[in-house]
Amino acid sequence: MANTNGLPMALDAVSVKVPPFWSHSPALWFKRVEAQFQVAHITADETKFNYIVGNLECQVMEQCFDIIYSPPETDKYYSLVHIGPFR
Repeated sequence: MANTNGLPMALDAVSVKVPPFWSHSPALWFKRVEAQFQVAHITADETKFNYIVGNLECQVMEQCFDIIYSPPETDKYYSLVHIGPFR
């Protein structure tokens, strides 16, 4: 992307602060995180997946080891949310 001078424009990095995982209410926690993704205009599947994996506690990660260690080529975030232990 270039500006009016023909020079490349820098893109601002977008950051989301993911709250600690709510083991008592995973579905509600995912809704909260998804709302933050929408506000930050984060739509990329891999970005969402990585945010979630990067913020899960060890005990929770162990429950969805297979999906984290060997995620599908597409729909990684969907797989983690809907096919993993959070469904």
